[in-house]
Order: sequence, then C-alpha cells, then structure tokens
Amino acid sequence: MYRDHLDNLRAALGTKATEKPKGLFGRVFGRANLNEKSTNDMAIYRFAICFASGKYLTGHGARKAAHQQLNLIHSEHLELIHDLLELPDRVLTNTPLPRDHGTLGEVIEAALLSYFHHTDFGPQGKHLRTEAAQFVPTLLRRFPYLDSNLTVSILSHHPDLVDEAAGLIYDTFRDPGHDPASGSYGWIGLDMTGFHARREEPFQKNGPKIMSRVLEDAAEWPRASLSHLAHVFAFDPLGLTIGAAEEEAQKALDDIAREEVNLAKGFDGPDNPISPQQAEQFCRSRLKAAKARLKQVETEFETFRTDHYTTAAKHLAKANSARKTVEIIAKALPADLVAPLEEVLREAEAIKRRPVAFPMQKACENRFKDLGFKLMVIDELMYDQKCLLPIFDIRLFAEEWTKREISIEDDGYDIIPEARTYFKNLAIPDELLVHVEVLTQKSGLDGGGGVIQQMFPFWDPGAGDGPVPVTNKAVADLDLLPNLKCVVGLEHEVNKPKPLKLMQELEKRGINIVHESAALWGND
Repeated sequence: MYRDHLDNLRAALGTKATEKPKGLFGRVFGRANLNEKSTNDMAIYRFAICFASGKYLTGHGARKAAHQQLNLIHSEHLELIHDLLELPDRVLTNTPLPRDHGTLGEVIEAALLSYFHHTDFGPQGKHLRTEAAQFVPTLLRRFPYLDSNLTVSILSHHPDLVDEAAGLIYDTFRDPGHDPASGSYGWIGLDMTGFHARREEPFQKNGPKIMSRVLEDAAEWPRASLSHLAHVFAFDPLGLTIGAAEEEAQKALDDIAREEVNLAKGFDGPDNPISPQQAEQFCRSRLKAAKARLKQVETEFETFRTDHYTTAAKHLAKANSARKTVEIIAKALPADLVAPLEEVLREAEAIKRRPVAFPMQKACENRFKDLGFKLMVIDELMYDQKCLLPIFDIRLFAEEWTKREISIEDDGYDIIPEARTYFKNLAIPDELLVHVEVLTQKSGLDGGGGVIQQMFPFWDPGAGDGPVPVTNKAVADLDLLPNLKCVVGLEHEVNKPKPLKLMQELEKRGINIVHESAALWGND
C-alpha cells in the first residue's frame, strides 16, 4: 500500500505512469469508477485522498503498523513532496469530493495529512510530524485555497512556528487581493483565540509572539487589511461578528434550512467520517440550537448580543495567551473598529477582579504534612458534618477560576491540579478540628466519593480509581486532632507500602483502626 502511495506521487510528478489501484483501493474504486475513460489524473487524485484519510485504520494495532510503514518511506516521501511543491497547480478531476477542488495541491496536502492519520501519538509520531511540518508553509503559499484544520495541526509542530506562522499571516493579510474567508487562516484563528483551544496548544501559547511579529508595522497597514485580520483572529473566533437583528435572523434561518436538508438527505454517504446515527444526532442538535437562536434573535436581540460578549469575556478572562493576542490586535486597530474588542477586554478584566467563592489560599495556611490524611479530615468536616464552609464545588470553582480554562469534560479524568492545591492549602481552624472523632479513607464502597470526586470529577472506583494514599507523614498530623477515636480504611491497596509507623502510633494512642467494609456493614 505504501509503495503504491509512493508510485502515485511519482505519477503526479510525471515520472511514472499511473496504473489502476490494486488491492484494497481497487476494491474501493471498483471497475465502474476507473474504466477506460478515466484519466490518470483522476486516479492520482482519488488514490491520494483515500490513502491519506486513514479511515481504514480501524483494527487493533492498525495505527501503530501504519506508523511503522510511513516511517520506512519517510525520507523518500518527503523528497517527493518537496519536488511536487515545485510544480504548477492543475485540476486533476472535475468530480472531486465535496468541498474539494480536485487539484494537484490537494494531492500534496493529502500526502502531508498522512502524518496526521498514519502516525502514533508518542514521541516518534511527533518527530515525523515535525519534519513534515516544514513543508506546510510552502504548501499554503503555493495553494492558498487549501482549507484544512488538520493541515494547521501539522503546521503547529513546526520547529520555527513563530517565524513561519507570522510570515504566512503577514504576507497573506497585507496582500490587498487576499480574500479573508479563504485558506486555512480561520483555523489558525480558532487555535489562537477560539473557545476550544487549550493553553498548551502551540498556536494559543505562541499567539502573542506571532501576532506581535505580524503587527510590528501596523501603522503602515491599509485599514481594510487590519479589519480582515481582526475578524479572522479575534472577532470570528470569539463569536463577535454580530450583525443587525435581521441579519442574525437570516443566518439562523439559513442554518435551519441547511440542517433540514441534511436530515431529509440522510447520512449514509461514503464521505461521512462517523456513524449515520451519530451524524443524525449531531444534525438534530444543531437544528435545535439554530431554532433556539432564531427565537432569541426575534424576541430578545439585545440579550442575544450581550450573551455573545459575556461568553467571549469569560473565555478571555481565563485564556491568558488568547487575551494577550486579542489585546495586541486591539492596539493595532483604528478607533472606529476597535470598540467591540475593547468592550470584551474590559469585561474580561472585570471578571478577573470579581470576588470568588473559593479563593486559593497560600501554602503557609496548611498545617498538615500528609495530603491523603488531610483529605480524610476535609471529607469528615466539609462533606459529612458540613461545618467546614464553603462546601467546595468543582464546577463552580472551574467557572470562577481565571488562571486558565478548566474543562471538567477534558480535565476531569484525573485529579485536577488546581483543586488538589486548593485542598492542600485549605486552612482548617482548631475549633473545627476538635470535632473530628472518626476519619474514613473512602474507596467508593458506600457509593459516594466526597472530596475525591470534587478533585477528580470522573473518579471511578469500579475502574480501579482509588483514594489519595496516606503515608507515615500523617504521624505528625495526629496532634491536630485531639479527639480522634477511629480511623477507617487504611487497608486500601493505594496505601503501599503500608503506613506502619502511623498504624503503630494510632494503636499507641488508643485510636481504633477499622476496615472500611466492617465500618459499613459490620463485618471484615
């Protein structure tokens, strides 16, 4: 398959005659699709797109095997991509896939996209993507109509990302003939300042440096060019491109019409990357959202507009790099264009200064030596006795935390570091500590998680998730609990090696040690 792929690229170069694809791809295309009237160019295009997609890499170990094969041809593959980038563009087929142009540029892009679909997720895959990324700037300059978020993903691995991305954006947006709606720059904008970009992603992390380079000579830019750049990298990603009520109503009506057509057409087509059931579910969800948007535009347009600005401000209050990028863009804009960005930035700053329910305390407030033991105390006082207030709620904490954007859905499959730090630093006054008579290291046997479930929202003891270990450091913490009579659950496997010094000290003080099952059900 990979040898056929190299032959296909040589055919695109004109150095090898194209044969009809064999094996898997011969079955995919079928004789009806590649009859005697089919051109070599059409075969080149179809083979390239199908090969690169990786939709067939579904079996166990398939991606790993694909990575190994791609690694074997890597050097020759990059040489062919280099040579192809020197050719003039041409149309290979007048019947391309939806949203494609059927061009040589898309064949080259497909070859580079194999480094997204055919590589593993470890350091070796990253190495291959880094080497492939060095061809992406040339690709986007030579074929400016290419519009793929996956190509942008590969570009993000470029070792000189700041210089290359800044050069691309500068040259493109200073060009008076550039259509701001074309190309992959909208994807870069979403990665830099959009709602779903994560702070560790290269374009968001490096956004301020990139945009500072781009706008070094902003005073010399034409007004239209600055406006185009601001929309692609700030207004559009933040959802601030809001027209009059009539325009927004028409947008919603267009979205409704499009989703209704999709529902009527069905989702069994070969180009659908997900199951028909999933595609229909997403379509119905989008349709429902569009109808709700239309209703709000028609009945509460000012609320509709305000909601968009508030959502953008909340995002910028937490996404520090995105906010800095928007600030750089705002400083470069003329007064009559900058007002919406200034409004959002002011609100973001106000959000950052707003009092919070769960302020992070300093490390010096913590008197406990062992975190696992302290969490047992917090469980008892905050979630059982409900006297240690406020009762911590991870979703409210994530909503008001502004150092970064905490996503429960993404971050909740492990202990969220900020929540751990909150509990570690939390001050517990002596007048509450005297109320602690029983401590339990909860493993989930009683169906509840307490403090661990706030730190680790999707904590699942049935899948092997356990409580935070307790160590011998807790011996020093016993003096903080003068009325402690019983400790439950130290038998849990997470406490390895067993805290024998702690257990000996508990016995010495006459404090009972009880198995969690015995405490719950009266048996050991």
